[in-house]
Amino acid sequence: RVAEWLAHLRVLGVGHVLITDNSDGVFAKALSGQSARETSPLKVAYDGFSSITVVPWPSLEDDRDQCDPGRVEASIIKESNATCTTQSLFGRPAQYAAQNTCHRRLVAAGAQWVTHNDVDEFLVPPPSLNAEQYLMELLTPFGERRLPPRALALPCVFFAPCRMDNHGMPVGQSDKMLLSEGTCAGKAQLHRQKLIAHASVTHLWVHYAFAAKQGVGDVVYLLPEKQLMLAHLRLGYSFDSALASRAVDNFGEITQTEEKRFVELYDERLSAGGETCVAAKKKTEEFWKALTPAQRKARAAESILERTKRNRRETGLGISDCDLLGEDMFGWCWCVDDAPARLALRTRAELVARWDVSSLRREVDAAW
Repeated sequence: RVAEWLAHLRVLGVGHVLITDNSDGVFAKALSGQSARETSPLKVAYDGFSSITVVPWPSLEDDRDQCDPGRVEASIIKESNATCTTQSLFGRPAQYAAQNTCHRRLVAAGAQWVTHNDVDEFLVPPPSLNAEQYLMELLTPFGERRLPPRALALPCVFFAPCRMDNHGMPVGQSDKMLLSEGTCAGKAQLHRQKLIAHASVTHLWVHYAFAAKQGVGDVVYLLPEKQLMLAHLRLGYSFDSALASRAVDNFGEITQTEEKRFVELYDERLSAGGETCVAAKKKTEEFWKALTPAQRKARAAESILERTKRNRRETGLGISDCDLLGEDMFGWCWCVDDAPARLALRTRAELVARWDVSSLRREVDAAW
């Protein structure tokens, strides 16, 4: 999986990758002077990317003798009468530290832009554009502005296999590449933007560029359908419930009404015998072509957040549902979207060309 992730970054033109590796034993061995890259269980995945820095990072096991996380968590829950947890009090300090360490190191090495992603998060350009070295094409105009943006933000969109033609198992349970499983888009985390941060940024906090040097502008929000999106292929994610298939998190529990709507509106469409991916896309294209120029202009001017609010307001539900509106919009509701799967084809070619596939783990090797 890590080799696939690195291969897709190569395709897009990423010049250097810094990984904070908290695999078991890596940090302890680094303290004794051993190379993190050489001792990591991910070494075979790293070997296909020539320009990579591996930073040893402590795991929970490395800290257990100083501070048992389980004991601390139990104490916080007890003292707060179960109203607080370790994360709600402290957030994720190790993650914040790793992110800022990565950013500052790469900026010091000369990087103008740094993208911060987990290894199950993929940068996916629109299929109509050439993915080859795409990031340079995208970022150069922003960097040449008089006031370049402090960061480019893109929403995190959860993907999973469509439940059609006997497919649709949870992400990561097949022998395929993760990208090839990205055929249907689920919920879009509009409040969790992932960042491509400018070198001027001095303080990052996961989804936010809190501080930057003078001479830069505000964050720019990229248009996924025209510029770039982040496809999150989280292990185990699937379209088996309203929680997975809803378009936007509303921080509430799933109600019986929402589950009923899911069964009525999504289940048949997602299952064998329902609307196929090709038919759904064709239907969307026909709908778009039927709009007048004025209607198209109005929709293009509407932001993702505005569209989501309108959908939620007009449906009266806690989910954004294009089907209820009679608008099979190919975009920011539940939709058939195979952009990640298309990128998988070029990524696979890069992987085979530059990695020793026969040396990769057996379950990854089976995909080729």
